[in-house]
Amino acid sequence: MQLSDNPAPDPSTGLTGSTPAKIRKTATDKGYRSSHLGLSRIAVLADLGRVPQMPLDAMMEMVMPSLLTNEQVEVILEDLEARGIIAGDKWQAFDPKPSASSEAESNFFNNRLPKLCQDIVDSALRVANLPLTSTQTELRMSGSQTPFSDRKNTSRPDGYYVLCGAPTVGWDNTASVIEVKMSPPEWHDVALPIEVKKRATKDSVEDVCVSC
Repeated sequence: MQLSDNPAPDPSTGLTGSTPAKIRKTATDKGYRSSHLGLSRIAVLADLGRVPQMPLDAMMEMVMPSLLTNEQVEVILEDLEARGIIAGDKWQAFDPKPSASSEAESNFFNNRLPKLCQDIVDSALRVANLPLTSTQTELRMSGSQTPFSDRKNTSRPDGYYVLCGAPTVGWDNTASVIEVKMSPPEWHDVALPIEVKKRATKDSVEDVCVSC
């Protein structure tokens, strides 16, 4: 019988092998379990350690689809202006602008952003001579619920692009205010989570970076 080179586990430590258990801040830190968002962020960042970041050029070359030409972008802008989506070099949906609105942040974007993004996609599809039904994702807004997953992921993005055809149980996209009635989507149907802010402050930038 060949003996392992690994040392026998020490019963006093509670470890079952040679690799020591990593104590996670999110499991032990009182700040993470408190209602203080700043302390929770610190615990999450401590567990993440160094996070590799792909250079933008590499991501655009290997992941992103081919970008439109300047001429195509101009045609899309003309279509958006003709349809009243852009008025006077501004998004009509964001008039008044977010920072000047007294409306709650969630209500402001929930009532405007999904339709605005779909309008932009529709214009791009028209320019590309593609049917409006060929889009592969749709934007849903809800900052109050966590998407389902097998892991204990408590992230609650303000919204997410989900794959078209993903279960829509509980979503009322026809109401004047888009609401989640019952269940959010599952994380494996989420193509891109998003965070939205009415103002570009230091705290809001940090919140976006940590959340996404």
